[in-house]
Amino acid sequence: MRIVAVSAEPFCGGEAFARSLAARLGWQCIDSAVLIGRAVACGGNRMQLLAALEGRRLRERERRTQILLLQATLGELIERGNVICYGNAADLLNLEAGEVRRIAVAAAYQHRRATVEEDLKLHGAAARVFLNEHDRARRRWCMYLFNSRLGLPLGYDLAVNSYEMGLDAALAATCAMIRSSGADNSTSVRDFVLATSIRARLATCPETVHLDLDVEVQNGNAILRGRVKDNEELELVKHVLLPALPRQGLDLTQIQVAKAAQAFSRARSWRSKSFRLPLAPRLAWTFAGLGALVLVALAGFWLPVRWLHPANSRLLNLEGVITDSTCAFSHHVAQPAADCVRACVRTRGAKYVLSGSSRIFTLADQREGEALAGQRVVATGSLDRATGNLRLRSVREVAR
Repeated sequence: MRIVAVSAEPFCGGEAFARSLAARLGWQCIDSAVLIGRAVACGGNRMQLLAALEGRRLRERERRTQILLLQATLGELIERGNVICYGNAADLLNLEAGEVRRIAVAAAYQHRRATVEEDLKLHGAAARVFLNEHDRARRRWCMYLFNSRLGLPLGYDLAVNSYEMGLDAALAATCAMIRSSGADNSTSVRDFVLATSIRARLATCPETVHLDLDVEVQNGNAILRGRVKDNEELELVKHVLLPALPRQGLDLTQIQVAKAAQAFSRARSWRSKSFRLPLAPRLAWTFAGLGALVLVALAGFWLPVRWLHPANSRLLNLEGVITDSTCAFSHHVAQPAADCVRACVRTRGAKYVLSGSSRIFTLADQREGEALAGQRVVATGSLDRATGNLRLRSVREVAR
């Protein structure tokens, strides 16, 4: 059993790539439409499920419940065999399943805008506004799931640009990568199915919907962590989960009972008479705390911003073209001429950037960019957290 997650930016050809990949491998393709259809067939509400995916008209707890239902439905679907998960289905899979192949499909902005104009018959400002709104919706979704402002999840195994590579070449490279891996995800898939079913059961039961319990599954053994109000709530959790799970595979010993913990803390609290400090030491500690707060506030006004945001010590190894920020996307594959790049910087107010395969980095030292304009390089550097610019440590030119 092998699972592949395909994430994509809006209007970059990701859906066509995922369906073509599934057809070439003979696997099932699962997207948000398949997920919603299966969830509705099992008793879900279509309008609420759509609202949860689009992030509208739902309170946080209701949206969380619908997301957990979709994730449990995804677990049931991927348990049947080899599948390609695309779009929202891939994102829900990436939340937890660790041993899956992740593929990112991206394209330059002008290519995606041309797709909008051709497919939807929108032109000019209308196409730009439409595409920007979908990009913002994609970033909000990733922020909700992964706490990331990027439109694509991090840590993917392969990045594909079908516009520049061609769909056939991209499919051939992806199929070769999948076949060479030969990894069987049966264990991780079963753990994913068990974890999602537990969360969905707790979220859909009226007596346990308010609980915030963490579920960890390893080799078929589920461990629940968190806090419940009293022993009666703990018994409710057992009543909800035990009919569907074997008793020996469910560990509830990590759940804390709040009332018992509160009784213990009250018995050992420093506020009790046996622990109460004399008046003078209490005043001394109070004034010491206030003085520390004042010093921290003054230090916050005095320290330079760059001291609070030091350069990231983690070095990056990058390969790309030294070009300008105005023409970075058009120079992404075809290596630009040095005179063209320098002219764009002088006349258009652009910046020298390093354009890689999936991201563009503005150079902190623009003089280095001027010297290497139009060259393909292999560089090592770090990102400045205050400015986001790339500080180069070493640069080596490579042949065109």
